[in-house]
Amino acid sequence: MRPLFKPTKTLATAEFIALMAAATALVALAIDTILPALDSISKDLTFKSNNDIHLIITSLFLGLGFGQFIFGALSDAIGRKNSIHIGMMIFLLGCVLSIMADGFTTMIIGRVLQGLGLAASRIGTIAIIRDCYQGEQMSRILSLIMMFFILVPMLAPIFGQFLLWYFSWRSIFVVFIIFGLITWLWLASRQPETLKPEHYRPFSFSSVGKTLLLIYHNRISMTHTVALGLIHGALFVYINTAQQVIQFQYQAGQHFAWIFGVAAFFIAIAHFINALIIERFGLLRITQITLVAKIIISTLFLLLIVLGLSPSLVHYVVFISINLFFVGLLMGNITSIAMQPLGNMAGIGASVVGGLSLCVSVVIATFISGLYNNNVTPIVAGFAICSLLALWLIQQGHRPSK
Repeated sequence: MRPLFKPTKTLATAEFIALMAAATALVALAIDTILPALDSISKDLTFKSNNDIHLIITSLFLGLGFGQFIFGALSDAIGRKNSIHIGMMIFLLGCVLSIMADGFTTMIIGRVLQGLGLAASRIGTIAIIRDCYQGEQMSRILSLIMMFFILVPMLAPIFGQFLLWYFSWRSIFVVFIIFGLITWLWLASRQPETLKPEHYRPFSFSSVGKTLLLIYHNRISMTHTVALGLIHGALFVYINTAQQVIQFQYQAGQHFAWIFGVAAFFIAIAHFINALIIERFGLLRITQITLVAKIIISTLFLLLIVLGLSPSLVHYVVFISINLFFVGLLMGNITSIAMQPLGNMAGIGASVVGGLSLCVSVVIATFISGLYNNNVTPIVAGFAICSLLALWLIQQGHRPSK
């Protein structure tokens, strides 16, 4: 497949980070900009119940998880950039379907296609980074990228709310198309292909199965992949329920965008701090200490609720902000550890790690989100239990072999 543009030979580090952040930010944009509009969409498209609203988010995660298995193998077969090009076309098709949606089914199909296409961008960017960096350096680059990536959850709900004031919720998907086209053109014209032709692997679903077996038999990769899914699962529960909690439970819908943005800011801070300390303290040490702190904070807050405290909105936002700070310290580090044993299989390795972890996340998020009933107890319990299980898995992964 011939390239659409002749790219530069190399990118300066600053532009590389900015481009990878923009490509990665498409995922956050597709999730967070739509959050203020969930109530309007559910009314226009006649959702059966308020708890069905989270399917607009979960369906995107479903496509994202399934797509990673496909595009990981594809990026190893035809190159990182070409697989991203295909994914961008699918993403834009999904956006068009969502704009045209006149019912629940069409909206969900559109969101699944958006997630499917975004999987190529997510996997392609991680594989490009893995082609260029390893270990602590990779984690540092990921942290810097994620620091900019997290600016999207901070600003996207505010922007989404602004669009709702002047236009309908369909305008949000128009913005997705515009941002997607700009990012696509930037990547096509500036980023060189990082996978050399001699390293191409023929596309086959059997290669996905072989990589699954490789990860399954590699204790470090397997335990950290599932641990990543647990951490993301609790995070997705918060995202799924954020609009219901803030707008309906606490009657603060007019402040939703600002509250969501303030909480997301703590993930950005964490990624910046992680980039500064990672080479000094190491991936594993930071991960273990962070998980212990996360367990303690979540368990204490859960005990206060069980003992009769009815948390105010301020209490809940403080709790969520602290947990999101911990999540920011964990995401890049756990991903880097899970990817380390996979060597040159960066494309398909990233896809299987991402796909498996996301499958775990979707199951957890769907189950716990369904338990929400105008009470934050399931959300807090989810953070505590998922963190505890993640720490146990990581400890098992690094336990000396007998």
